[in-house]
Amino acid sequence: MIGSGLAPNSFFGAGASGDRVAFFLTAPVGADGTVNFGPLWRCGQGLGNFHANATTASGDPINSNTIATSPCG
Repeated sequence: MIGSGLAPNSFFGAGASGDRVAFFLTAPVGADGTVNFGPLWRCGQGLGNFHANATTASGDPINSNTIATSPCG
């Protein structure tokens, strides 16, 4: 996940869930307002409900739509 225009030195969050696991991870946003964050999701490996959130440089919240299945790319 790559992002820009975020609040400098804030945090970016992402989460997912599966049959027996749920997690939420955070990563720091750089002083320049950018983030480049893993993990590398495995295609079709039983996780879903992917979502992410952050704050824009102007202080507005960003909440992604939920992606129901493991993304592939």
